[in-house]
Amino acid sequence: VFAAEEPVDPATILFTPEQEELAELSNPAEGTATGHELGRIFRELQALDEEALLEEALLDAAIDLLRAERGFLALVNDKNDLVYVVTRHFDPREHQHEVRQELVQQAMAEGRAMRHRRGGRAQACAPLTGGGRVRGCLYLDAGGPERFADGDLNTLELLALYGAALLDNLGNRR
Repeated sequence: VFAAEEPVDPATILFTPEQEELAELSNPAEGTATGHELGRIFRELQALDEEALLEEALLDAAIDLLRAERGFLALVNDKNDLVYVVTRHFDPREHQHEVRQELVQQAMAEGRAMRHRRGGRAQACAPLTGGGRVRGCLYLDAGGPERFADGDLNTLELLALYGAALLDNLGNRR
């Protein structure tokens, strides 16, 4: 037997069904589209259950979202070497000298996304970190010295963090 419900204090109500409808009709704040896009990409990445497919999709998402011309995803192997795993429009044999290795080293050492701009090109790098270790990095390159704004670095860092977590989860399932 249930006792009659006591009246609810209006201050304890988060929203009512009527308010939910209004929330859906309100105009999104500036930048929300990127949030929606990231949400869609995160769901797509989460649905992948093969490491190679996840690595490719992660790099493709970074290149598309940040409008980069080329890039790579590199992972640390058992010997602690940073090894190219996936590349787009980038051949390590031909373009190795074009990689800003100091950018990669600094981003991985500091555990945050960073950029370099010079000579009409810009590069951005974000470490894949998780479980207290650096697992690898996402590296992008594009023409235009003003490329990769602060918001782009935030997006790249979010992708790298989420990608590292998903890669760790796949590794733990084995």
